[in-house]
Amino acid sequence: MPSSRRQDFPLNWKLIRHILSLYRDVNLALQELSGNPVKSDVAHIFERIINRLKAINTLGDNVSWYFFLYMQLGLHFLRSSPPKTVRQLKRFLVSVRNSLEKMIVSKGNIRLLRRKDIFIDLKNPTISLFVPDGFEDYIPGYRYIPGTVPVLLTAPHAMPPMADTNTGRIATIVAKKTSAYALISTIPRFIADHNRVIGRVWPFRRILENLVINRRIKLIVDLHATSRTGENLIEIGTWYGFSISKRDLTLLMRILDSKGISYGITSRFVGGDIIFYHSNIPIVGTIQLEISRGASKKEIRKIIRSLIEFINKLSGARKRWKNSLKT
Repeated sequence: MPSSRRQDFPLNWKLIRHILSLYRDVNLALQELSGNPVKSDVAHIFERIINRLKAINTLGDNVSWYFFLYMQLGLHFLRSSPPKTVRQLKRFLVSVRNSLEKMIVSKGNIRLLRRKDIFIDLKNPTISLFVPDGFEDYIPGYRYIPGTVPVLLTAPHAMPPMADTNTGRIATIVAKKTSAYALISTIPRFIADHNRVIGRVWPFRRILENLVINRRIKLIVDLHATSRTGENLIEIGTWYGFSISKRDLTLLMRILDSKGISYGITSRFVGGDIIFYHSNIPIVGTIQLEISRGASKKEIRKIIRSLIEFINKLSGARKRWKNSLKT
């Protein structure tokens, strides 16, 4: 891509400085609201945040696209349902903070997103991404397994050709054994890749977002397969540690160790758009599992048993999930 084209994006130190300052002020607001908030102090912090947003808005038209890429869509529609309680306000600020962290981690550029093939150049995303209600009924493209436990298993590349081997089967068995939810793609990835930015408009991702909001999903386990022939049976993606809590990740690793399953956490499999976009710690955690295509039937059974144990232990922590933002 020509350098002049890259300069169209507000990827400069002035924007990063504003984002870092905004991140600081959002954290200060959360600290005030979590302690004994003094009305004048909170008001002063929010005044700084508003002024910072006004300053960011002067940096150019492309800033809106930059924020659209990193922030969850629900944050753009806050005006229709503004926070009415301190708890709702805290949840909103946590979501904003997580979006800002994603901007900071990517160092103000989109090279990683381009390398992962999840960046789409749209001049006007708010219009281009408009999809009418009822779209899901005409082109479903997914198989849905309802559940009762706030964990969602996704298999976005389960349909051949170019299928991620075993992912649909693993998601189905684990969901039924644990009462977790599952979404399994029934469209080949060359028609619709649900793990890319543009995939957000497809019914699979719209249903996923709906489940997160209306079923209060607390953890998304995104299943994929890799042809890598290295020593690890599973590669774990956590978007550089930002998409899942340390406690939940440690629990999964302990279970994998107990089953004798080799795994690794590498920069090659940081995760695609599903875990990038939907992660919102501590409200929603996400993790991507890349399972070796060369896994034997015995190893697949081990992986299934490990995920069942992992979800069953997490489901016993529903009280912790429910109260995660009260403390």
